[in-house]
Amino acid sequence: MISIILIMSLCLGPMIKIAATGLIEELPMASWKIHFNQKEIIDSLLLSALIGSIGISLYQKYGLQLDFYKYLFFTVLMTLIGLIDFKTTYVYRSTTLITALGGLLFIGIESFKSQAWPVDDLMGAFIGFSVIGLIVVLTRGMGEGDIEIAALAGLYLGTQGSVITLFFGFVLGGIVGAILLSLKSKGMKDEMAFGPYLVMGSFIAMLMGQNIIEFYLNLIY
Repeated sequence: MISIILIMSLCLGPMIKIAATGLIEELPMASWKIHFNQKEIIDSLLLSALIGSIGISLYQKYGLQLDFYKYLFFTVLMTLIGLIDFKTTYVYRSTTLITALGGLLFIGIESFKSQAWPVDDLMGAFIGFSVIGLIVVLTRGMGEGDIEIAALAGLYLGTQGSVITLFFGFVLGGIVGAILLSLKSKGMKDEMAFGPYLVMGSFIAMLMGQNIIEFYLNLIY
């Protein structure tokens, strides 16, 4: 199965790159294609490595249970969203809508199987939406797309995952921002995409969230 995941990731990496380029350049889907130059190939291989490593980690954790497919779908779409945001500082509604619909479908299946309401998932989405939404309203320091990314992370990862996503998103964004300021690559008034750091935070929450919670509880008790 690991071999299949690796082969699949080698296909998904270029597909994410093609989709990102097509959406950014507003090309019709029929004309989406990969450009065989060194930069495009390196980008595709890096994306394949990311998807492959996460996919293997998910398989080792969940086997072929529903959570494996849910989180792999989440990984692919959030990688696309983060890549576009990194390149343009925009979050495309079409990508977040597809991710949300997929999340609701998986949640619906889980609720049907467990015969329980998805309170934790919906609360996670509410936390992500509310925290980033409040920052946007009060400071205008983030964009509406960041609200959508945070809400999606909470929808898939629940309340604990939402909190961990936000924490690591702020930490990673702050570290990179400080480095860019110190190198004078960015000024205080320059725009910096925050979405990619939320995406990275969500991957940390997805793969290590429970371990982080247990480590924190051991520290305080």
